[in-house]
Amino acid sequence: MFRATTLLSLLLIAGAAHAQSLPGACTGMMNGVATLAVSDGDGTWHRLASNEVAQFFGAAECACDTQDVALEIDLTTALPASVPATAEIWVGDSSCSNATTRTSATNTNCKRIATPSVQDFTVNAGGPLHYSLPARLLFDPSTNDCSHALPFAANGIWVFVFTDVSNPLATCSLSLTEVSAAPLAPSGVAAAWQPDGSVALSWTAPAASPSAPAPVAYDILCAADDGTAEGSRHDADFSLCTPGGIVRRSLMADGGPLVSMGPPPAGNVFAPPSPDAVCAHVAADATSVTLHGLPGATAHRFAVVAVDASGNATASAATRLDAAPPAPMSHGGCTVAGRGSVTPWLVIAFALAALATVRRRRPR
Repeated sequence: MFRATTLLSLLLIAGAAHAQSLPGACTGMMNGVATLAVSDGDGTWHRLASNEVAQFFGAAECACDTQDVALEIDLTTALPASVPATAEIWVGDSSCSNATTRTSATNTNCKRIATPSVQDFTVNAGGPLHYSLPARLLFDPSTNDCSHALPFAANGIWVFVFTDVSNPLATCSLSLTEVSAAPLAPSGVAAAWQPDGSVALSWTAPAASPSAPAPVAYDILCAADDGTAEGSRHDADFSLCTPGGIVRRSLMADGGPLVSMGPPPAGNVFAPPSPDAVCAHVAADATSVTLHGLPGATAHRFAVVAVDASGNATASAATRLDAAPPAPMSHGGCTVAGRGSVTPWLVIAFALAALATVRRRRPR
């Protein structure tokens, strides 16, 4: 694995300012935290770090219609055991908070996704609660269709416990954003071998655009000339929907790093960009990086991927770098790549021979 800087540390520093505020909360007759959790292969739920929640949903989540992400509710104050009430979970924009709007027959901005038992929220319930979220409904509650989703949306999750729909006994809410647009591609990628065997890679950042999200970082893709990836998906900052499922970007959970491996991508590692080819990360204000450890005896291909805060990515065109030229080597007084050099003892020998010749020819 070849790295210049570690984006993960930058994200942790940037996220520290937000870690103090909880993603969502429950109020009224019950209190607690509302957030997101991701399930691993054995069904264990991992609560996302606070700074990962709001911008979790990118285009790959919609394309794969992921079901392994859940609303997690961890109550500190639960309802009494025998409350005769109804519980509902909705997804949609801020108008969901208005009972008249969300229950209207013409409402297209809010969608009810579950009616859990009210007993889930009573003192009899143990541990955090999890309710699976169909990703596409978060992007477009009315059609459940990614092609109709707005490039930038702000649909959150709402839980209502009520006997009177207009006056809930308790409410939980979690604000989210869904971004299906991708950054513009970097351009002008150039690569060159350096004397120390490293590779200097440079590019031009994409221009700012109101219709495309701004990059928060760049992932560098490295591949051998035959297309074999030379990186690690553990380092990818973007998610990818493959025919076999989602390959999710590197994330942080409350308990540490969380990476959803997913199926291995197939085909060209540059289109779409493959997480397996990520060999370095740089911040969004960088336009160059130095790569170390690449074998100089073979050719390589590189691309630069602009990544936004929601894990959406767009790769530059790939550029090829021939194998490194052989370094000059000296041997037996001659340089392999030069004209050669005469060693000092030969110079002395020639000088002595010339002097002896002159003396023999001098008149007596």
